[in-house]
Amino acid sequence: MAKTAERLEITHDMILRELAKVAFANMGDYYDENAVLKPMNQLTPDQKAAIQQYQLIDAVGDYGERAGELSKIKLHNKMAALDKIARHTGFYAASQSSKSKVQSQQSKLILEGAGKSGS
Repeated sequence: MAKTAERLEITHDMILRELAKVAFANMGDYYDENAVLKPMNQLTPDQKAAIQQYQLIDAVGDYGERAGELSKIKLHNKMAALDKIARHTGFYAASQSSKSKVQSQQSKLILEGAGKSGS
């Protein structure tokens, strides 16, 4: 696998940058001030990278006339991207380590307090 990544010139930074586009995408950035979905040509490459599905559907009236347009957008899974970034960067391990240190300090204080009250 490492050889494939090397041959394709794929780096950890490239993967993290792509995940970050998904993880930090904001649905509000895809709509204009009138709450209308922006056309693709008005989106940045980073915004486009976060899109899983983009649909514009003509709405038809009772007599077959065009009555408007329905727009739909779906972004890639933000939570999955955040989880992958956190795992890759060791965020969870660092958080767990900090939590263990705090719990250890709390236990030490409790034991010290118990020793003082037992004297």
